Amino acid sequence: EKHASAIHNTFDALRGAPQQEQKIIIGLIDGSMVPIVETDESAEGDRRKTRKTKWEECRLGAAYPKGSATPTFCATFDGVDEAGEQLKKIIEHVGFTDESIIHAMGDGAPWIADQIEKKFGDQANFLLDFYHLSQYLHAAASYCNPDDPNSWATTQKNRMKNGEYLLVIQELKKCIDVQKDPENQKCPMRVCYNYMIKRTDQFNYKDAIANDLPIGSGEIESAHRSVIQKRLKLPGGWWLHKNAQFMASLRVARANNVMENYWSKYRMSECTVN
Repeated sequence: EKHASAIHNTFDALRGAPQQEQKIIIGLIDGSMVPIVETDESAEGDRRKTRKTKWEECRLGAAYPKGSATPTFCATFDGVDEAGEQLKKIIEHVGFTDESIIHAMGDGAPWIADQIEKKFGDQANFLLDFYHLSQYLHAAASYCNPDDPNSWATTQKNRMKNGEYLLVIQELKKCIDVQKDPENQKCPMRVCYNYMIKRTDQFNYKDAIANDLPIGSGEIESAHRSVIQKRLKLPGGWWLHKNAQFMASLRVARANNVMENYWSKYRMSECTVN
């Protein structure tokens, strides 16, 4: 915890020269829940009796130039604006310029697309994770074509990849119009329809595929497991908020391969003190 605190407060986890200018940069961000515990520090006696538990979201970002297999990470518990700022910082570090294009991806959480728009404007294209969209389509398929749902879902996914998202929306609308309970807002095909009509600017899979760019954000979800959850979601483990942030910063420094820089700086400071 001592070193995790030092890394968070005094050490730049991006230490080193920024990478060379890049034309296309992949940007990813997603959140996952971490177990947090609180106690009343002003209470007298056994503070364990004031123990309260909850879950807080740690937002992990990643960025790398097109063609690279080595992402740079950031992580924060401090809200969506800070998550957006940190993502911007690592994207700048990997070679962002006024001529760069950001190929950003994430699930359907509105804050992700909002932050991409706020931080990068017209220089970023946000793509909804294809896997998340596919889950909605497969759920709707059992209602739109109960005799052969897999075929129906495959057809719609192929249409999405071919840029024909309006045909998919029309197909869902047609199914909704003939259902027996048109007011059922929880029906999967209505849920899918509502999900899609709110995100029609996030379906440019055709151009992404044509330009050899990813259409899924599975990388960041996998990174959550290896960077954050592997240490912060141990069985029975609950964290104080500040310690969770410190440890997330340490894990990011480790994932960014800058721990040796930290230890060199630490050894130098120890020698200076002694």
